[in-house]
Amino acid sequence: MLKIHPQHVPYVPLVSVPFTTSTEETFTIWMKSLILSGKGCTVFDSNGRIVYRVDNYNRKYCDEVYLMDSTGKVLFTIRRKKFRLIKFWEGFRTFSGRVNDEDKNPGFEVRKSCRILRCDSICEVIVRLHGDQPCQHYRIESCPGKSTFKIVDKLGRLITEVKRKQSKSGVSLGEDVLTMVVEPHIDHSLGAAPIGGGGGGGGEEEGSGKAFSVIDEFNSWRKQPALAEAVAAIRALAAVIRTSEATTMMELEIELKKASDSLKSWDTTSISLTAGCDLFMLYVTRTSALEYEDFNSAKSRLIERAEKFGEISCKARRIIAMLSQDFIFDGCTILVHGFSRVVLDVLKTAAENKKHFRVLCTEGRPDRTGLRFSNELAKLDVPVKLLIDSAVAYTMDEVDVVLFGADGVVESGGIINMMGTFQIALVAHSMNKPVYVAAESYKFARHYPLDQKDMSPARRPIDFGVPIPSKVEVETSARDYTPPQYLTLLFTDLGVLTPS
Repeated sequence: MLKIHPQHVPYVPLVSVPFTTSTEETFTIWMKSLILSGKGCTVFDSNGRIVYRVDNYNRKYCDEVYLMDSTGKVLFTIRRKKFRLIKFWEGFRTFSGRVNDEDKNPGFEVRKSCRILRCDSICEVIVRLHGDQPCQHYRIESCPGKSTFKIVDKLGRLITEVKRKQSKSGVSLGEDVLTMVVEPHIDHSLGAAPIGGGGGGGGEEEGSGKAFSVIDEFNSWRKQPALAEAVAAIRALAAVIRTSEATTMMELEIELKKASDSLKSWDTTSISLTAGCDLFMLYVTRTSALEYEDFNSAKSRLIERAEKFGEISCKARRIIAMLSQDFIFDGCTILVHGFSRVVLDVLKTAAENKKHFRVLCTEGRPDRTGLRFSNELAKLDVPVKLLIDSAVAYTMDEVDVVLFGADGVVESGGIINMMGTFQIALVAHSMNKPVYVAAESYKFARHYPLDQKDMSPARRPIDFGVPIPSKVEVETSARDYTPPQYLTLLFTDLGVLTPS
């Protein structure tokens, strides 16, 4: 492509827009390059005029970007460097369109501070002035995963603040449109330079200098209590596509595969997490139209499919709750085991529909999930009775329906769920009681266990309340496998299915 080379003129202050003003100034930052396929951003003043540009001229993975004025004259050449595991940025003033390679003193320097116990991100900024004037020290404070940050001086006074831009009516614009507010008598380029160091470089850092981590993104989604672990993984993988700097489909698929493997290795015992990642890869990447499109269009298609899959996954519980209502009738007694959010939604919907039923809830030792579940039902004013786990056969005569959740639905049509599910299903089957399973489709796993030991072990500590002799072996398995012949129907967001 044609490279627009900066003008070779001596370095002088901007003529069209000064570096500093006596009043507070507001700028709009568009995180897009004006060069086709370039990487960078563009800064506009309050009148809509371009005042700064940042670009790397589409040089992928380069460690050098340029901060320019509106005429294309380079003000700073920003270079990313690395010393062992520490990355930092240096901004060199440019004279006659070039950097003096013998100049050992950059105009400014940005270094990331180590704050292991804090969730925020801090960068130290050193600005070197002309002559014998002392250096000025600033801090860039930001939150990982967000485009908002602020620059403060060594006394903590606000110098510059960058945040997501809002319209006059208060509606937030796209994530790539920001507002930069600069205090009076402050060099405007001080705010644009840190953005340039992250926005136009080789794609490893964001504006705060924080490398994107799929695990961090996953954990941030997991903080939402109503969001399932698999859905959090799906949202995190969608973010991988949005933040990717790949330029070919092969690079993007490799990047997605690595992110998926990282999530699955985060908890190798979680069946729903593994199944969610695998289904995401199948749903998003398998589209025949991609090979006939240019990469940017293909990437946009992938993002659309990723977002759609995330929305489908989020709505799964609600769909299951609606489909299952025909199987819950007035006056019925339902036996549940463990704490399942989708089962809770099914019963909550039935209560909202003014259906009269009662629930028998097993205690769920050793983590007492049944106690938590019965507390949630009590808040809904649903009649609930708590059972000790060994009283299932004793009370099965009272039961009309057995309703389980599932950690995973395997290829045989059976389920893997909390320990005790199999024995309850056995008792229900022997007494001709229907056994229903409510499970989201993203829990459909590519497993085919043949017996109880033929699956990844999941352990949990058990406290019996009394000392256990060291010679006594304790079974700590957290889940079991229920074969399909002991299940009646599966309630899923794809419909009501038979196990076969």
